[in-house]
Amino acid sequence: MLSTTNANMENHRIYGQNAEEHHQRADIESLSEDFIDMITRFNELCEDTEIADVGCGTGRDLNYMHEELGRSEFSYGVDASIGMTEFARSNSGSHLIQYVTSDMTELPFSNEQLGGVWCQATIFMVELEGMEETLREFNRVLDSSGVLSVSFKLSDGESSENGEQTRDRWGSEVEYYFLDEDTAINMVEEAGFQVFDTDKTGFKQTEFINVWAEAE
Repeated sequence: MLSTTNANMENHRIYGQNAEEHHQRADIESLSEDFIDMITRFNELCEDTEIADVGCGTGRDLNYMHEELGRSEFSYGVDASIGMTEFARSNSGSHLIQYVTSDMTELPFSNEQLGGVWCQATIFMVELEGMEETLREFNRVLDSSGVLSVSFKLSDGESSENGEQTRDRWGSEVEYYFLDEDTAINMVEEAGFQVFDTDKTGFKQTEFINVWAEAE
């Protein structure tokens, strides 16, 4: 099993210490209509199944599904940052959401337990090997035909190569890893998924590709 690197641990610490500010910066009102449509689509595809938001942060997306979309099935919010899960738990609007602190390469679910995994703005915080292992873990916990919606950070425009970026967040350096579109899709397929769609979204001058896939 891939161990969490020092850089990953530092990312978790930084985000956890700034959970409230992050929540205000990236609240539901700041999101594009395209992203809201993605949340709605995922909720509809996984309407009658348990789901997990891996990298749930402050719980924004799960709260939207339950409070605005009327989700009635149980959901899990998973984040490696204790500060994030504590904030999400204290601000949860539904008794049908359970928040847990866990690394995404070792999810606290049994084989084929879930019908959907939602993973937005998270997987690119680990290096390439970690992304591959995370996707295999998603495949393990999803039932056959379970739905995965996962976003990858695309090149910053300065380079078409896969690589690493360092950005300032709250006065500290946070590492991100970006991919080109073909690499992202191939990585999902090699983890045992069948890709059935992709979306491009943007947030604050950053471009993402969201990959939709079914577990096989």
